[in-house]
Amino acid sequence: MKKLLTLFFALTVTILASAQSGTLDPTFTPGTGFNSYVFKTVLQTDGKTVVVGAFTDFNGTARNGIARLNTDGTLDASFNPGTGFNNWVTDVKIQSDGRIIAIGSFTSYNGTARNSIARINTDGTLDASFNPGTGFNSAARGVDLQADGKVIVTGDFTAFNGTASSRIVRLNTDGTIDGTFNIGTGFNGNAQAVKVQPDGKILVGSRGTGFTTYNGVTYNRIVRLNSDGTVDPGFNIGTGLDNGINSFAIQDDGKIVAGGPFTSYNGNTANRIMRLNSDGTFDPTFNTAGTGLNGEVRILQIASDGSIFLGGLFTTFNGVSANRIHKLNSSGTSDANFAPGTASNNEVNAISIQSDGRVIIGGFFTSYNGTSVTRIARLNNCLNTFYTDYQTACGPFIWIDGNTYTANNTTTTHIIPNAAGCDSIITLNLLINSIADENIVASPTTLCDNGTSTISTASSQTGVYYTLRDDLNNTVVDGPLAGTGTGLNFSTGNISATTSYNVYAENVENSLDFDGVDDRAEITGINLSNASFTIEFWSKRNTTGSNQYYVSQGATVTNNGLHIGYRNTNEFTIAFWANDLSTPAYTDLNWHHYAVTYDATTNARQIFRDGQLIVSDVASSDYTGTGTMILGDTPWGNDHANGNMDELRIWDFARTQTEIQNSMAVCLTGNETGLMAYYKFDGLPGDIIAPDMTVNGYDATLQNVDVNTIWQNGIMNCACPIEMTDIVTVTVNNSSTGTDVQTACDSYTWIDGNTYTTDNNTATFVLTNAAGCDSTVTLDLTIVNSSAGTDVQEHCGSYTWIDGNTYTMSNNTATFVLPNAAGCDSTVTLDLTINPVPSAGATNNNDGTLSATGTGTYQWIDCNTGNPIIGETGAMFSPVADGDYAVIVTDGNCSDTSNCVNYSTVGLNDYLTNHFSVYPNPTNGKVTIKSNNTMLHSVVVRDASGRKIFEATMNATETGIDLTSMEDGVYFVTILGSDNTQVIAKIIKQ
Repeated sequence: MKKLLTLFFALTVTILASAQSGTLDPTFTPGTGFNSYVFKTVLQTDGKTVVVGAFTDFNGTARNGIARLNTDGTLDASFNPGTGFNNWVTDVKIQSDGRIIAIGSFTSYNGTARNSIARINTDGTLDASFNPGTGFNSAARGVDLQADGKVIVTGDFTAFNGTASSRIVRLNTDGTIDGTFNIGTGFNGNAQAVKVQPDGKILVGSRGTGFTTYNGVTYNRIVRLNSDGTVDPGFNIGTGLDNGINSFAIQDDGKIVAGGPFTSYNGNTANRIMRLNSDGTFDPTFNTAGTGLNGEVRILQIASDGSIFLGGLFTTFNGVSANRIHKLNSSGTSDANFAPGTASNNEVNAISIQSDGRVIIGGFFTSYNGTSVTRIARLNNCLNTFYTDYQTACGPFIWIDGNTYTANNTTTTHIIPNAAGCDSIITLNLLINSIADENIVASPTTLCDNGTSTISTASSQTGVYYTLRDDLNNTVVDGPLAGTGTGLNFSTGNISATTSYNVYAENVENSLDFDGVDDRAEITGINLSNASFTIEFWSKRNTTGSNQYYVSQGATVTNNGLHIGYRNTNEFTIAFWANDLSTPAYTDLNWHHYAVTYDATTNARQIFRDGQLIVSDVASSDYTGTGTMILGDTPWGNDHANGNMDELRIWDFARTQTEIQNSMAVCLTGNETGLMAYYKFDGLPGDIIAPDMTVNGYDATLQNVDVNTIWQNGIMNCACPIEMTDIVTVTVNNSSTGTDVQTACDSYTWIDGNTYTTDNNTATFVLTNAAGCDSTVTLDLTIVNSSAGTDVQEHCGSYTWIDGNTYTMSNNTATFVLPNAAGCDSTVTLDLTINPVPSAGATNNNDGTLSATGTGTYQWIDCNTGNPIIGETGAMFSPVADGDYAVIVTDGNCSDTSNCVNYSTVGLNDYLTNHFSVYPNPTNGKVTIKSNNTMLHSVVVRDASGRKIFEATMNATETGIDLTSMEDGVYFVTILGSDNTQVIAKIIKQ
């Protein structure tokens, strides 16, 4: 109700401020007005009025054939035509750039030759860039402009600038003839009314009894041409008209309203006004209840509410007084709210309807409803307004008309009357999103764990999504499933514990899904020029690396081309054209919320992504563009969005970051302060309109779309969800598991009847537990085999084994049985090696050396300490001191120690000295041996290990030994005399 109450208040305040429809507007003050005919009026975008006719004066100021009036009816002195035109001006149009095309029967403008056509700059000076040459050879009567700026002119002429062109011509924007417009022989009589349709086709009507053929083919006083000048064969006029047409107007549905002096059309009575279907056939549903007009219609105009204003020479309509001005409803019936009184006292030739609904009329009248007004006036007029009230409810809805609605409704209307007599007609567009509370059941209701149950609904609704949820934590288990009109089945999946479930349902929430090829939407009426604004929406791209603009407007001129979306560099931008702000590049394909703000006071501009400010700047200028707003592309084309768009909101101020963050994920009502337009994009297949959810009515029309695919799942959820009352529980009786741990010797027979001879941890056996579920037992078997081993032993002399026997010889056959850890036999076999003990002996040679006996390695020890003598490992040992010595003989792992022998040097040196001399000793290499009593027979030298390193036989008293090459150490020299005297001398080399 809040939205509608706001709407009612706004309409009431606006309309109550207006005066009675059809009365004179006293705020329009043209003074004494014009001194002769006004033929046409046309409104500029700034509200000023350009007036043309046969006059030479306006309110005491010379104005020949053309004048421009301010919005209050006074003369606009800034528009200075100089001497103006030298004859009548019959029609006028204003180009999109504000320059004025005027046609008539004149031959000059402000002293410059211009035959029946001229283009005038916005300040009143002649536009020399529009050069018609010699112009027309007779009067021009009607003019209209194509979308591309080219000019269509009709009239009495048969040539233009020396080129034959019978009664119709198309001129280029520079005033030259357009040779591509192929009229053939043209019309055989004069033409007057001309109207370019939105699709580019051209309606032409004759002046009076005028033409009856076009290019040699009969067309009685009316014809429709293609944009190339050829006849449109799809426009079926039959026998045509009995008289001419002065004016055409086209309704929003494409039907054509025409007025003139005619009284019949293709055999149908049509007194001075008629409506044709878009194919040219007569529309009998228009004004069928009366006699029509009793006089000629000179001009007709259609207002924004579809109502039709007529001006001309008539004085009655359907027998009721209607003095030269009248207003019809769009159906052709009189508008009972239009109250002009006695109206105009003479012909009305010109009508212009302002944006506020007020009507400027011009002609030859000198009074209106008894009040003196000379050939121009402004009438009060409150346009009937039409609004659609979009409402969404989750159940019964009470509307402004007081009625309760329980079903969708798109036809009910309500009229809010006002003091001015105008109707504000509101059409309800109600969507009841109520969702039925379905019964749900589970099958089965009891199962063993890791089983699956099915949850079913009794029915379902189309346009609704259903989800199975865990009732404890509301997590989604299955779905969403789209409603089909029949029951739905959900799967619980494998469950292992008792669980309760609910079913949750919500209405479809869609978004626009542009295909990246030619999809787009168009919005008319939104004006952001030189203003502050915020534009925000959710979007998700399907691809990267291309220009994808979601909102755009204007043209490719600096500060005139608004485009918001992704560049091919993947930067998100708000651009005014050559005045741009862009974010860093983004390459993900996820949903994101974007908001762009512009403050026209400070020129501050910002881009927010997911509520966070990304970049900002101060723009160099305001955005100045206007025109149709495009969604999913740009007006200049080839910038198609490829992805989704949802929740578009356009505000008339720069929102703060907090405001953006607080509402970006919240659904709006549509009546928020400053909200210019709001689009939920929740259409369904077949919809081609995305409604504006505000009262402003800026609906978006989809273009080039596949109506079955353009609507896809969106990001916002503003529907009417319901959790079904039924909650179902699936009871789970758990299956059990266990492990049977067994250890056995050699083999084991389990409960499954199998005998196992090796370890096993995979065999299973299923039993039924108390809950009726499987109890699975897994065998964990260890087989411990009876074992056998060998006890390897090696000893010296003898060994007593575990069997208690002492062995003195090697043995590999003796066995002994022990129990192992598993209680199984373990048989041990002896593997014994008996090594012999070496027999060690030590002998004193009484020549300064001791000798070892026994096989093996040697180590001499000091018997007094038991310590080994370092380095003495030879078979011979020459002690350096008197004492008791023994030798340890080792053979393999066995050892034996000899008896201790006494060593003494008493008498040894004397014996050596008495018989031989050995010097020097110690020596560094060379040693001399000399016999004192007899001749030397032989000399043998051994190292400390007993190895012979030198031997010589001789018959001399003296010899030398060279130990230079030998290592330092102790050496033993055995000296034998010829008389068998023998002695061993120890030599130390150092």
